[in-house]
Amino acid sequence: MGGASRARVNQEESRAEDQRGGEPVYRGSVRPPRSASMKKMAPTIDEAQLVPLLETLEDSSTSHTEKTDAYLSIANRLSGEDGKEFTALVGNQFSRLCKSFKTHVAHQHSDLSNAALQTLGFCVFNSTIASGISASGVQELLSTLNSIALKTSDKNSCTRALWVISKQNFSPEEVGMVVSVYAYIGNIPLSPEQRSTASRTDSGRLLEQTPAQMTSEAVRWAKLIIPLVVHSAPKVRIKAATVLEIGVPLLLQKQQEVSALTEQLMTSKIIAELQKLFTSKNETYVLKLWPLFVKLLGKTLHRSGSFINSLLQLEELGFRSGTPAVKKIAFIAWKSLIDNFALNPGSSASG
Repeated sequence: MGGASRARVNQEESRAEDQRGGEPVYRGSVRPPRSASMKKMAPTIDEAQLVPLLETLEDSSTSHTEKTDAYLSIANRLSGEDGKEFTALVGNQFSRLCKSFKTHVAHQHSDLSNAALQTLGFCVFNSTIASGISASGVQELLSTLNSIALKTSDKNSCTRALWVISKQNFSPEEVGMVVSVYAYIGNIPLSPEQRSTASRTDSGRLLEQTPAQMTSEAVRWAKLIIPLVVHSAPKVRIKAATVLEIGVPLLLQKQQEVSALTEQLMTSKIIAELQKLFTSKNETYVLKLWPLFVKLLGKTLHRSGSFINSLLQLEELGFRSGTPAVKKIAFIAWKSLIDNFALNPGSSASG
């Protein structure tokens, strides 16, 4: 992607995240019933503001740079001051715009494909536009994003396709197929940072929309999320911890497999990283994670051995703290272990 185009795309995405707080804001809205075709919304601004951009996207003689600029102009208008009015205009013309999306989201020029994906994300995030797309149109779009995520050799395009999935405001029934994308994130050749972005972004949204499907894929997404709770970037690990906490009830439905995975991950890396975090003034964060791991591990903790002893060392750090608030949180965390062993009164941590 050219430097200027990449900067414009990243600027628009950053603006979207700032305005939306990184989370969809229309989730609780009641959607009107869908029809077989796009619902017409009365535009309040001149269609001449959109039509030339659509013509640029449709004209085979225009360069990919011109098309990229057209997409970024649409994205800019959707997130700008007249976004509400421009949304109605895009909604009326979405079936036409969608044809361009299908042509360009997988284009050989990455700047054009990423701009198309960026603009598509703005569109399907908007509940007004999303609610007007027919069920068959939704499935076609999701299928296209699915294909990009699994098949593209461009890592940025893959990440951006997953970003669109995380921002969409379609109904849970229509999103069920997206889980098949998420299940394979672990096999996509992303960099560690891209993988962490995709994992923490997609999982929270999919947990809300498709809990049944996410439960069936619990081990796969847990394998991606759990390591991120000790990520070096604070925002990443806090988001991952939030997603993990939300997902615990679903993970417990697959506890035998999840507990084995959790023990493996904690033994190989996580306990050592939690100790480092604790000694770098993240005591509260570590001790609040402790009960989550206790829940996931379940009766695995009832086996005596070095694993539970290393886990108990984290609690010991909490009790030794000179800060009363940290000691209080450590006590609450310790109580979660007592409750865990109450599941099997005959077990002992020291036996």
